[in-house]
Amino acid sequence: MCSIAMRGYLFLLLLAAVVLSSGISHGVQISLNLHEVPMQIGYCSDLSPSQIQNAYGFNYLYNSGINGYGQSVAIIVAQGDPTLNSDLATFDSQYGLPPMVNGSNLIISTPFGGSSFNSMNWTIETALDIEVVHSLASQARIYLVIAPNDSWLFNAVNYTIYNLPVQTISISWGASEQDYSNQQIQFINDIFDAAATKHISVFAASGDNGAYNGLSTLNVNFPASSQYVIGVGGTSLSTTSSGGYISETAWSGSGGGYSQMFQKPSPQPNISSYRMVPDVAFNAGTPICAYVNSAWGGYYGTSVAAPSWSAISALVDQKADGSGVVSIKSLYDAYYSVGSISFNPITSGNNGYYYANGGYNLVTGLGTPKVYALAQVLTKASYNISFSSLESGVVFEVNGLNRTAPFSMNFSYGEKVSISSYLPSNNKSIRYAFTSYSGYLNSTNNTSQFFVNGSGSINAAFKLQFAVREININGSENATVFEDTGHNTILSSPLRYSSGGKSYSLVGIRVGNGVISHTDFVDFTVESPMEVEFVWLIGDIVNFTFLGAPSGATATVRYTDYVPLTNGTSTYTSTVDNRGEISSVTGSLLSYSGQYYLSGYRYFIQPATVESSNNVVINFVKEKSYDLNFAAADNSSVYPTLVYVTSRSANGTFNNSTVWAPINEDFTLREVFFDNNGLNVLKNPIQLSPSNYSGIIPLGISTVSVSVKIYLGIPIIGAKVEFIYGNTSISNSTGATGTVTFKNVPDSDYGITIGAYGSGYAYQGLSGSSESFEINPFMYQLYIIVATIALVILVFSLWEVRHRRKRSRL
Repeated sequence: MCSIAMRGYLFLLLLAAVVLSSGISHGVQISLNLHEVPMQIGYCSDLSPSQIQNAYGFNYLYNSGINGYGQSVAIIVAQGDPTLNSDLATFDSQYGLPPMVNGSNLIISTPFGGSSFNSMNWTIETALDIEVVHSLASQARIYLVIAPNDSWLFNAVNYTIYNLPVQTISISWGASEQDYSNQQIQFINDIFDAAATKHISVFAASGDNGAYNGLSTLNVNFPASSQYVIGVGGTSLSTTSSGGYISETAWSGSGGGYSQMFQKPSPQPNISSYRMVPDVAFNAGTPICAYVNSAWGGYYGTSVAAPSWSAISALVDQKADGSGVVSIKSLYDAYYSVGSISFNPITSGNNGYYYANGGYNLVTGLGTPKVYALAQVLTKASYNISFSSLESGVVFEVNGLNRTAPFSMNFSYGEKVSISSYLPSNNKSIRYAFTSYSGYLNSTNNTSQFFVNGSGSINAAFKLQFAVREININGSENATVFEDTGHNTILSSPLRYSSGGKSYSLVGIRVGNGVISHTDFVDFTVESPMEVEFVWLIGDIVNFTFLGAPSGATATVRYTDYVPLTNGTSTYTSTVDNRGEISSVTGSLLSYSGQYYLSGYRYFIQPATVESSNNVVINFVKEKSYDLNFAAADNSSVYPTLVYVTSRSANGTFNNSTVWAPINEDFTLREVFFDNNGLNVLKNPIQLSPSNYSGIIPLGISTVSVSVKIYLGIPIIGAKVEFIYGNTSISNSTGATGTVTFKNVPDSDYGITIGAYGSGYAYQGLSGSSESFEINPFMYQLYIIVATIALVILVFSLWEVRHRRKRSRL
C-alpha cells in the first residue's frame, strides 16, 4: 500500500496536470483581501491586539490557560515576505508576544520551490496573516506554506493537508466562482473535502468587494463558497480605548451571497438550496495594527478576519484536546442551540445588496464570535450545579424534571435552565412559601430561567405561612389565602356587590368566632390558621326596560334597599336609564315616574308602584302640548292655576292652562282649580279631542264678597269666614272694613260659616255675589263697651288736667 504522503504526492501530480491542461494558472486572477492605511508616524494608532482580545472575549480563555499551545495553524501564501523575520520581531516586541523562531514555533515550507519575485501584496499578506494568528493564539505553531506563485496555491493547500501536522488552515485569498469552469472548481473542491475528512478546519476570506465581488453581477468567492470551507465575512468594530465592545455593523466590503456551484450544506438555514456565504464574520472594516515591510500600518479586509478565526480554531482545539472541532456543522449547531450567547448578532449594514438583520445573513453569516462562550459550547463544556434548601423535603423542578433536594446536575455551557421549587405539606392550614434563590442564581421569582456559564450551587429559601379562610367573599365565594406568620393583615370588602341577579349589602365582618364588626375592613395579626366571614343581606337586582322611550330618556325610581354596615333599610331615589339597574329589598315596593322632552314632544311615564322583581318594564307615552282657553261666567278670560286631565293611556296634573296629552287621542278635562284653593270649579268633566281642544271652555266661577258687622253697622275685624262648596271649604279673615273676598269660586249655591270672638254662625243656601251678615257676639260687644268706657275716662282725665292748669295760672 502507498502511504498517505505518497497518495498526496500522486494527487499533486494529477492536480498539476489538470491545472496546466485547463489553463487555470493564467485564467484565474487571485485576489488578496487586504487594504492598507499607511502610517506617517513611527507607531500605529489603530486597533491593537489587546483591544481585539478584549472586544471578542479572548482573555477569558487566556486566563484559563488556553493560548493555542500544542496546536498548529497553516497559512497558505505565494511568494512570501523577504523581511518577514525582522517584521515579526518588531511586532512581537511591541506587543509583548513570544518571539517567532524559525524551526520552532514558525515553520516555513516551500514544497514547490522558492519564488524569484516578491510582490508587495504578498509581502503584506504574509506578515499580516502570521501577526494576526500569533497575536490571538500566541502559543500555537504556525506553518507558513509558500507557493512560488498564484497558480500553485491550491497545490500548496493539498500539500499541507497530506503532509503537515496541522489542525487549521487559513486562506486570505480567493477568486470569483465565475472565473472557474465546473470541472476545475469541482476537482479543486476535492482538496477541501479531503481536509474535512482529516478533521482539518479551513477558513477562507469571503472577499472585500461586496455582493458583486468586483463584477457586474452578484457572485461569491471560491474557496470561501466551498461546502467544506468556513467562509469568513467582515464587520466594522467599535470599541472603547481599552477594547471594550461597543457595537458592530456589517462591513460594506464583505463578500457574500449565493453560490452558483455548490448546494447548501445541511447545517445552513433553509433560505436557499444553494450554498450561502459567509458562515461567520470578524472585524474587517476597522483597521488593525501590523508591522509589514519594515513599517507600521493599519490594515483591514477579510484577510484580517480569516486568520483571526483560524486562531480561534486553534484555541478551541486546545481546549477540546482534539482536531477540527470548529466546522460548519459545529458552528451552526452552536448558533441554533444558544444563539447570541456565543455570537454577536449583527443588526445593521449591508454589502451593496444584502443586509444584516440580526439573524443569519449574507453579509456577516451567523455573526462575530463571543470567543470564550463559543469555545465552551463547541467543546461541550459541562458544569455541575447543586440544588439545596435549609428546609427538608424541598422539591425542585429543573427543565421539567422533579427531584428532592439536595442533589446536583450537569449542564452544558450556555444551556438554558428553567427552575421552580416548592415544599409539599399535608396540612392544608399551613404552607411554606418560596422567598428567593441564592448562590449561583439570585432571584425572588420562583419560576426562573438562566443560562449556564459555570458551576455553583443554588439554595431555595422558604417561609412559614398560615391559612386565612375568607367566607362569603362578595356574597357567595370562598377563598383561602396564606399570610406570613406574625404578619399584620388588612382584609377589606366592597359595601355592595351584585351577582346572578342578586344584590349583596355588607352588614359587617366577623373574625373567627367573634361578633360582627359593622365595618368594611378588619386589621389583625396572623398567628395561627383562622377564618374571616363577610356577612351580607341579600336583595334583588332590578333591571329596567323602557318601551316607547327615545334615546337618552330616564326615569325616577323610588325604592327600598339595605343600608350597608347595618341590619336596616332605607328609601332611596335614583335616576335610571334604559337597561339600568338598582338593588332593592326582595318583595318591597318601588315606584317610578318621569318625563323626557325631545323635539317638542313629551315622553311621559304614568307614575306607578309595583313590587320589586328582577325585571320591570316602564312604558313611555308620547304626548304633545295643548293650550286650553277658559272663560268665566261673564265671558272674561281666566287662567286656572291647576288643571287635571285624564286619557286612556296617561293622566296628568298641570300648573297652568297648558296641558300635555297623548298624540291623536281624546282626553278628559276632569278638574280645574284656582290659587290652589282646593275648589274644583268645573261642574262636569269635559271630553276634548285634538279637533276641539282650542275652543273656549266656560267655567262657572264668580267672586263672592262677605261683610261681617254688628249693630249700628260696626265692622268686625279678624272674623274667620269659611266659604263652603260641597265637601270643600276655603277660609279667610276679615280686614279693617269687616269684609273678605273669595275669588274664582264656583257660581253655585254655597254656605258661609263665621267665627268671631268665641261665637260661631252658619248660613246655607247662599247664591249671591255679595253677602252681609250682622252678628252680635257677646265678647265683641263687651270689648266695645269696655273700649267706650276707657275712652270716656281718658277724655275726662285729659279735661281735668287741662282745667287744673288754668286755675293754677289764675
